[in-house]
Amino acid sequence: MGFEKDKNLPGKYKTSSAGGFCLLETCLPDRQGYYFTETDYSPRPKAMNRLEQLLNFLKEDPNDAFTLYAIATEYQKTDTAQALAYYQKLLIQHPGYVPTYYHAAKLHAELGNHAEAERTFKKGLEVSLAANNRHAHRELQAAHQQFLDELEE
Repeated sequence: MGFEKDKNLPGKYKTSSAGGFCLLETCLPDRQGYYFTETDYSPRPKAMNRLEQLLNFLKEDPNDAFTLYAIATEYQKTDTAQALAYYQKLLIQHPGYVPTYYHAAKLHAELGNHAEAERTFKKGLEVSLAANNRHAHRELQAAHQQFLDELEE
């Protein structure tokens, strides 16, 4: 990848691939994550991804339910075993954190852990009712019914 002087904009350079620009005084990153100067270019440090940021937040506050939940949800995209571990940690350490039950039960169902999915749905229904969280309760009821319907098929 190289860069060339922009004939229409004196003092600016553009990449040959992504169209990033660089003022001689101030370099701006292009879409590929490179800074450009008059003589060379080098990769800039990559920005932290969402999971790395969440893991750093967890280091600052290891008992934060929302951070644990967000990490589990992020891991669900790439590593279901890790996601399940974080959901289990939440269910043990924060049994009143209602959103966990829906996602943990759905993940158990997807993985074929039907008995655990059933237990998690039922416990989530109890906890959401006790917390007077009607919206979550309805969502759990619908997901639980869908789970049961799929088992019958």
